[in-house]
Amino acid sequence: NTIFAKYSVKPLFEIYTIVGGQTSTSPYSLIPIASAGYKFTNKKKYITLKGSTSNHFLYPSFDDLFWDAGGNNNLNPEEGWNVEQSLKFQKNNFSIYSEVYYSIINNWIQWSSNGAIWTPKNIKGVMSYGGELNLNYTIALKTVDFKIKTGVAFTRTTVTKSLIENDPAIGNQATYIPLINKNSSFIIAWNNFVLRYQMLYRGKQYTSVDNKERTALSAYFMNNISVWRKTKIKSYSFLVKGEVQNIFDTIYSVDRNYAMPGRAFYLTLLFNFNLPPPKKGD
Repeated sequence: NTIFAKYSVKPLFEIYTIVGGQTSTSPYSLIPIASAGYKFTNKKKYITLKGSTSNHFLYPSFDDLFWDAGGNNNLNPEEGWNVEQSLKFQKNNFSIYSEVYYSIINNWIQWSSNGAIWTPKNIKGVMSYGGELNLNYTIALKTVDFKIKTGVAFTRTTVTKSLIENDPAIGNQATYIPLINKNSSFIIAWNNFVLRYQMLYRGKQYTSVDNKERTALSAYFMNNISVWRKTKIKSYSFLVKGEVQNIFDTIYSVDRNYAMPGRAFYLTLLFNFNLPPPKKGD
């Protein structure tokens, strides 16, 4: 159960709060929920500022607890708090969005590789902070639209407390979490045709808690291209999409124990039947 309250200090400035609780059979009977924040929009409504602080509680999912050959039914819920601040600027065909955050989490649930099997475990204490920046720009030329989307995210997640004495994980980046992620797309839309060229970057990932370079997964670039067309005829529509992933056959890894595909080709056919609702008596 939650209670939500919002108050407009001025026409363009709002503050809000959420309080409540949720029940859990283990280990607590009632978990408090609390959040407070604000929203400010300038007079011309092309700048929006948002900020909030809240507590954090996450009970292990069914897969976390009982996944066959990997689940851990001894997991404790995550607890902690979070602060975040965002800025959005949007005018005409251009928009920019940025966000920064800071979190402290106890009993953080993390899946990690244990040989060929991935299993979740609790990490006593974790500090996480970072930010993201996204830009979108659209150029409309008669019947053709050109869209550019690009984004970059920085994530620093370190272990601050451990149940293991002199744990080498303390102070190091958590495993399989890259510091930098980037995603850029160039899109051309004409009538019902869409062409997209996508560039992805995933930063270096450590696979050992002591952040040894010899076991780290190297950063990599990925380039994909796809084209699709959506057609609607009466009560149904269909989409035909062709895609080439990893155009330049980049060698990369997301798990040091698992081989990833090289250049790959995909053809997708999607049918959607929008049948009218049955009439009364049918």
